[in-house]
Amino acid sequence: MKKLFVTSLFLVGIANLSAFADIPEPQWTEFCPPQYCDANDLQSDEASAYWYNRRVQFEKSLANCSKYFENNMDYCYDEIRATEMKKNQVREIRQSQSYKAYDYNKKLKNDAVNRSVENAKRINFQ
Repeated sequence: MKKLFVTSLFLVGIANLSAFADIPEPQWTEFCPPQYCDANDLQSDEASAYWYNRRVQFEKSLANCSKYFENNMDYCYDEIRATEMKKNQVREIRQSQSYKAYDYNKKLKNDAVNRSVENAKRINFQ
């Protein structure tokens, strides 16, 4: 009976340890478009600056995770991944809205040009 009890405790202990499997450290390349993963502060375009600043913040977050013990570090890594994925979703939404606004404004300008051309034609024909 003792052997059965000790064996069951051992198996439960192993099962609990496997529940806390190591989560690999997040990599910047998981979240960044390939063309901007190596962006630096010397580049002048807006997109490079955005991804550079995000990478700096990402690296600071990773450094903060190193302060935790193993189980909390896994939680910290999960939090970083969730935060970075959320930032990517927000950026995609904003870019989509920006493209829609650009297309709308372009259409308005084209309509205004077309109206001006039509008005000029009418004036010339009269």
